[in-house]
Amino acid sequence: PISQRFGQIMRNELIDLLTPKGTPKSPKYRLFVHLTEKRISDQALRSDITATRKMVRYKVGYYMTEGTEQVLKGDSIAYVSYDILANPYSTTMAQKKGDEDAAKIIANDIALRLGAYFHSVITNRGNPNDF
Repeated sequence: PISQRFGQIMRNELIDLLTPKGTPKSPKYRLFVHLTEKRISDQALRSDITATRKMVRYKVGYYMTEGTEQVLKGDSIAYVSYDILANPYSTTMAQKKGDEDAAKIIANDIALRLGAYFHSVITNRGNPNDF
């Protein structure tokens, strides 16, 4: 499990991407993911110095183990932005949409990196049925 709503979305996306046939009974690999940074900054300002747009940077750390040995480690970063609108509800919904988009971007990035790792392992070891 990954904390907060952002983590839940990312976890569900990773499950869909990495285990489309369901959770294996005895997995050989285990993936650990954690949000290491969420930085919000003003991106556009009005003449009275109030923000009209926010940019959010998400940084997620992850590592994968095979048994007790760590076999892969990395970070993934996503940038999203949203407008600050006159209606607070609309701004909140835009912010939530940005969070969802960032979680999906990071989950896709991690899945691609895992795919590259397993491709290199198969190329070096040989038998793709070992995974």
